[in-house]
Amino acid sequence: MTPAQELENVLKEFASKLVDTPQALVIVFHEKDGKIFFLLSSKSKGEIGQLIGERGNIANSLRVLLRAVSRKMRTKEVSLAVTPEITAQF
Repeated sequence: MTPAQELENVLKEFASKLVDTPQALVIVFHEKDGKIFFLLSSKSKGEIGQLIGERGNIANSLRVLLRAVSRKMRTKEVSLAVTPEITAQF
């Protein structure tokens, strides 16, 4: 399993505890220039707010968590975006 896949599993584990329908979570990642970019979204309407939190506190906590795990694994730099729809192209 690659470091990006391990980080994806960590993100999925924590994010699934935050929403009512964890099976609606969508996580996409891309590795480029020594960095791992994650996009996190939910297919279920109204759950994006549960992933972002008030003033972005939950999303920021997920970012801190990913960075900490990444450092512990001695892997690449990590970035996370929480978005209502995953339409971005890497």
